[in-house]
Amino acid sequence: MLLDFIFPKYSLRDTEGEWITESEIPYLKSYPHIFEKSSLRSMGIKNIDRLFSAGSYRDCPLMRKAISTFKYKRIPGLSMSLQKILSDALNKSFSMRGNACVCPVPLHFTRLFHRGFNQAEILASRVSEDFEIPMERMLRRCRPTGNQTRRNKEKRWKAMQNAFRLNRGFAEDLPYCVYLVDDLFTTGATMEECAKVLKNAGVIKVEGIVLACA
Repeated sequence: MLLDFIFPKYSLRDTEGEWITESEIPYLKSYPHIFEKSSLRSMGIKNIDRLFSAGSYRDCPLMRKAISTFKYKRIPGLSMSLQKILSDALNKSFSMRGNACVCPVPLHFTRLFHRGFNQAEILASRVSEDFEIPMERMLRRCRPTGNQTRRNKEKRWKAMQNAFRLNRGFAEDLPYCVYLVDDLFTTGATMEECAKVLKNAGVIKVEGIVLACA
């Protein structure tokens, strides 16, 4: 196709023609890790009670490019592969609580309009479906926070301060536990700010679920 000639596709290992090849899929492995409360508190994370990561950039170098491609290209085959990695890793390594819901970390509406989808919501929907836990959009990002990629830890945390609000309709009948779902955990600033809003609203337990830790 002409578009493929003008804008060629490159796989995770830079093979031209596809976003991901059959030979690359087996290398997208999970290396699950659970961060308990004590570990999170030592990192300055005060409102997340447990964090599950399906992998890390260190253990699976292809994961970095896979998440970047997933986030900015929304390639169906890659999306399904990453959803499956997360779901399978959770099933093998993480105990899910009762009286809970799954909540994707929200994008600001301007970023959502530009990107066309929320990668966290795609992951959360698979977790919700596979574990039969309702997905609720409990949070909204009330102002744009910009791109965090080039910011240091201090600037990331400052950018996230007061960036989220509880959506209307969730002030009563809150679940005991909320599973916050996102693609990536770097400094924890985004997820911590989301967890703080949920805890202030009355949620007892907030636990994080991510594809990878950077």
